Amino acid sequence: MYRVTACLLALPLLVGSQGLSRPDSTTRAGLTSIYQLILEAHDSDGDKRLSKGEVETMIDLSLSGPQQASSRREMRVWLVQDYADQDSNRDGYVDLTELLKKPLETFACMDANNDGSLSQPEIRAGMARCASGPAYIAS
Repeated sequence: MYRVTACLLALPLLVGSQGLSRPDSTTRAGLTSIYQLILEAHDSDGDKRLSKGEVETMIDLSLSGPQQASSRREMRVWLVQDYADQDSNRDGYVDLTELLKKPLETFACMDANNDGSLSQPEIRAGMARCASGPAYIAS
C-alpha cells in the first residue's frame, strides 16, 4: 500500500517539476489529464507508453533536488519498483491505462456522491477510508 501511495504522489508532482501546466486533480477528467501530460512529457520515443529507461529518466529528473544522496537512491529504487508493479501485463512498459488504474480506483472511492469531482470533505473522509488516500492530489 505504501508503494502505491508513493507512486501516486510522485506522478502528479512530476508535472509541476517539469514546468507543465497542471490540470485540477480534484476532477476525474483533470486527474486523467495529469497522467496524460506525464506520459506525453516523458515518452521520448512517442510510443504512448513508458519504458523502464523513460521511467528512470523521469524519476532522476524529479529527484534532482537538495535531498541527501542516500535518500535519493532509496526513493529512486522504490519508485522504479512501483512502476514495474504497475506493468500489469508484464510487457516491460507502462501505458496510460496502467498508470491510471490505482489513481482512478482511489478517486472513485473518495468521490462519495459520484459527481466526478472531489470536494474538500470528500478528500478528508477519503484519506481514512480509501486504501491509497488522496496521494495523487498534491495541493
